[in-house]
Amino acid sequence: MRKLLVAALTLVAEAGWAGSLGVDGSLGLQAGYNSNPLLLTSGARSAESLALVLDAPLRYTGNTQIFTVRPRLRYATTSGDVAVLSDYQYFDASWSSETERNTWAADAGWHRDSTLYNQIESSAIPGYNLHRTEEQGSLSWQRALSERNDVSAQTSVDRVSYEAQAVPTLSDYKYGAASVGLVRNLSARARIDLTGGFSRYELQDQSYRTDSTNAQLGYTAALSERWSWSAQVGKAWLKLQQATLQYVVERLPDGTLVLVQRAVQVDSSASTSNYALKVQRSYERWQLEMSATRSLQPSGLGALLTQDDFVLKASRDWTERLNLSIAARELQLSDSLGPLSSVGGPYYYLDLGASWKLTERWLLQAQVSGTRQKLSGPTQYINNFSAFITVARQFGRQRIR
Repeated sequence: MRKLLVAALTLVAEAGWAGSLGVDGSLGLQAGYNSNPLLLTSGARSAESLALVLDAPLRYTGNTQIFTVRPRLRYATTSGDVAVLSDYQYFDASWSSETERNTWAADAGWHRDSTLYNQIESSAIPGYNLHRTEEQGSLSWQRALSERNDVSAQTSVDRVSYEAQAVPTLSDYKYGAASVGLVRNLSARARIDLTGGFSRYELQDQSYRTDSTNAQLGYTAALSERWSWSAQVGKAWLKLQQATLQYVVERLPDGTLVLVQRAVQVDSSASTSNYALKVQRSYERWQLEMSATRSLQPSGLGALLTQDDFVLKASRDWTERLNLSIAARELQLSDSLGPLSSVGGPYYYLDLGASWKLTERWLLQAQVSGTRQKLSGPTQYINNFSAFITVARQFGRQRIR
């Protein structure tokens, strides 16, 4: 991540600040409520918070490149059943450059928050809430070979660590991936793409590692100005390498048999299908979207998981200043290689949102969410209800130079 940020800053400096530099920030006050923030099965206690929220993206725009640095902060006072709910600190940087045939993009991020902001991690440690730190970076390149054919390549790395914890449920991990792809533009509204790649997931102590080789075929089409859809299907081949301590019998030089503990390498393999289907419909004021995906996702649960995600979204501009939205989601996790006997879930989400632009500078936002996690029992669930209201002052783009 640090190397990507330095490279992006160097490119901006070489541009001689020929473009424009400005900041487009907002400062808000947020009130929040959670009915069961620590996801307890019984004896749940609510939590309330009052927070100051800052978002201040600094953006440089040149003739052929764009560079953005975006710090985001939340500082809060809280009451109730909360450990580290109050605050987060996010710092993201991105750079993109475009020429006649080539497009480059780089992203880097440093995030410090808590497991409360990740439902799956939070549900793995009911009754606790841990600080987490994430460092991530990516680099991508796309080149137009001809009017209809493009080639692309990208690589990314993600590292997540947790504070010293009372229960050894979550594990520090790192995840790296690289892929190459070919795109064929069939027409102005349709294209087909073929992608192949490799990824590696490993725990920080390197006692567990999963390598994945994957291939995917995709098709995207805009049926009309209002209808569009995309579909992707693929396959991933997984290989697990894990070092486990086992007792073995060994013979000493004098012929004595002894029982000793040795690290033994265990290998296993599996395959899984992956897919992504998305349908979008635009009306004069309504926007509808439906998607179903299956993909491999790194996790703090100690394994590379298969995630099934089903989402239905709708949003409507009721007036020029007021937008309302609703989203329903079902998420399920599984471990294709089998070390995790119980991953948890499925998880169900329902989100209601409203964004009202009071004036050109003042914005009022409200979000109400319901979450349900199904446990191993036939009728056992964990429920959480949350509500957040934010009043923000938007400063508009302030040009520095």
